[in-house]
Amino acid sequence: MYGESTAMKVLMQARVNLFTAPGGDTVQILKTREHLEHLGISCDLSVAPVQDYGPYDIVHLFNYTRIQETYLFAREAKRAGKPVVLSTVYWDNEETERKADLGWRKKLTGRLSMDQIERLKGLWRLVGERQWNKANLNLVRKGFLGLQKEAIGYIDHFLPNSEGEMSLFQSKFGQQKVLPYTVVPNGIDPDLLFDGSPNSDIEFENCVLCVGRIDGRKNQVNLAKALKESPFPLVFVGQPAPNHSSYMKKLRGEAGPRCQFLGQLPNREVYRLYRSAKVHCLPSWYETPGLASLEAAAAGCNIVVTDRGSTREYFGEYAYYCEPDSVESIRDAVFRAYNAPKSEDLKRHIVKNFTWAKAAEKTVEAYERVIANSAAHGRGK
Repeated sequence: MYGESTAMKVLMQARVNLFTAPGGDTVQILKTREHLEHLGISCDLSVAPVQDYGPYDIVHLFNYTRIQETYLFAREAKRAGKPVVLSTVYWDNEETERKADLGWRKKLTGRLSMDQIERLKGLWRLVGERQWNKANLNLVRKGFLGLQKEAIGYIDHFLPNSEGEMSLFQSKFGQQKVLPYTVVPNGIDPDLLFDGSPNSDIEFENCVLCVGRIDGRKNQVNLAKALKESPFPLVFVGQPAPNHSSYMKKLRGEAGPRCQFLGQLPNREVYRLYRSAKVHCLPSWYETPGLASLEAAAAGCNIVVTDRGSTREYFGEYAYYCEPDSVESIRDAVFRAYNAPKSEDLKRHIVKNFTWAKAAEKTVEAYERVIANSAAHGRGK
């Protein structure tokens, strides 16, 4: 559809705190944009509503869990007559809210529904954090589930990270119709992971590494408990999520004598740590599948991952799986991974199948299909 003389122009939109509270979706968006531009696609990225949709052929939204901005952006794009695709970045987080160590939020989950909890979060953003905007007002007024159900009608095509994610999404939101989708897997950047920097960091050689935002969903406290008396050095990389300083304090309290906290590090240093470590462990309440696990596996680590989410679809028989609510399960998986030789098969599996370049190609295929369908039905450009 788009030849050399006609460049596709895409508007990407995502949550307002995409850069102030970065997560896996931040990496996914930036890497998707980077590799789309390598393919000649022009991409603008916004974390706020835009006034003029005119220049864009398609609008690409991210994250259905953080629904308030997604709903607003989708509605406005459809009012402007633009086709809309959504990278779902979704998993049902009810178990996390019920069981994970989330501080004051956990105290509410036994008394309130998920919809009520999310409305309270929206109210706190409005009143406590003074984030007065349409997105938070809609969340309080219409409710979390109300926004999720209504937004489905504004999306033309879905881009989940896995078949399992889409199956869950379909069962949750698409009971009345079959939702159109293309699986676009998360990935790694092999050129950056093996960029010629020093191959490893001797100080952290053969450590157990955990890279990720420090918060209750990532479940680092249970990992610290599992390895408190172990002979393995345990290294955490990452900073506390907003409003999770008490969780960080608890994590430090559970840390054993061989545990270190390195805080947030530049990617180049994180990649060196991957190459140094024997095991990377991410025992989260769910992962889809966890970008740090993908990177660590590609760098040669044995990996321990949660059995919740889409991890098995990515790692198959090559990973060591644990139950996030069992310290014993985490300990057993780490010990098995640590005592096994490093898996070259896992490394090859990731580098062959999961790269951002492949993800960009899948995304362009979906764009072209949606734009063509929109034009055929007289919608959008």
